Amino acid sequence: MGKQRVALRGLRILMWVVIAVEVPMYLVWLVQVGYRTGQQLPRGDAARWAPPVLLPPAAVLFCVAAAGRGGAR
Repeated sequence: MGKQRVALRGLRILMWVVIAVEVPMYLVWLVQVGYRTGQQLPRGDAARWAPPVLLPPAAVLFCVAAAGRGGAR
């Protein structure tokens, strides 16, 4: 039982490290994708600002909502 607890603790720590690295990278990627998508809109279009500003928070809200519904019990 002791070895299993140590292994699970190590896995939990590893997962938090991966999360701490990947989440900021994902958000930066979303901003870049949103910016590039917005640049494809016509120059005078007022919605050019919307993709880079709204895409990251929408993705975070979606992930939090999805995690709250089907998490481990």
